[in-house]
Amino acid sequence: MLQAMTHAFLLAIGLIMPLGVQTIFVFNQGASQKHLMQALPVVWTAAIIGVICLLVNQLPELVIW
Repeated sequence: MLQAMTHAFLLAIGLIMPLGVQTIFVFNQGASQKHLMQALPVVWTAAIIGVICLLVNQLPELVIW
């Protein structure tokens, strides 16, 4: 039981940490731009990459063998 909890904790940290870095980057880009339109490419790119990562992560579960 302890081993399963440890693995779950490490997996959660591994999934959350990159998202935190991405969020900080997007926030900094938004704060440094004078207009919203200049920050939108960063926001859209981060959103699309996030969706792709989620789909790739779920792909083994979506494929019915």
